[in-house]
Amino acid sequence: MNAAEVPNLAIAVNRWLSYQLLCGREALLSEAYLGHPIAEYLIHKHSGSFATEIDHPVLNAPGPGRPRQIDYVLHTKNTGVIESAIECKWVSERPYDKQRIVNDILRLECVRVPGRHVKRYFIVAGLKEHFDKNFKDLNVNAGGGRKRFTREYLSFSKSNPDAKIKVRACSDRFQEFYKDFERGFNAQVPISFSTKRLSYRTADKISVCVWQISSVKNRQAFSPAAEWP
Repeated sequence: MNAAEVPNLAIAVNRWLSYQLLCGREALLSEAYLGHPIAEYLIHKHSGSFATEIDHPVLNAPGPGRPRQIDYVLHTKNTGVIESAIECKWVSERPYDKQRIVNDILRLECVRVPGRHVKRYFIVAGLKEHFDKNFKDLNVNAGGGRKRFTREYLSFSKSNPDAKIKVRACSDRFQEFYKDFERGFNAQVPISFSTKRLSYRTADKISVCVWQISSVKNRQAFSPAAEWP
């Protein structure tokens, strides 16, 4: 799947969801339900193999419990290594958990394969009313006032699609989210990373957005628990 085909994924998912609404299946819409249009599109556009719920190549330290997994993975045709990693989320009538947003983005940023650049994509969909209120416009109390949260990490702007997140320089309130990620995944956090809005489609009361998550050149990581008391 080349870069020009990725933005059309949002269009494909949006149109499929529109059809489901016309068929009266709104009650069935969920994160798992998104797998059908995503899988069909990716399989059609990718020459290698397609897989679901693949163990994370980095965030799986030995120990008990269910392995950390990636929602969807595209493997290269010849060597079978990870070419692309995709996480998808469905926004419901309840506010999306802020820690989960940070975890989802960092889990993708941490997908790395030695000697190969892995493309990483984050797909979020929902009814427009829920998408805006419970994901896009989430805020957080910080520095004595309200501060945008989701837009701290993800751009929704066509004219300014890029966001660079300087983790080490974040405010005290945001530090807590990185500490929780480190504790929960037993992994250090990148000093910085970037995200890019690739496609954002709203039609028939449904919103779907796709971002690319990227590591910075000469990536470095640190321990929030050790540096931030």
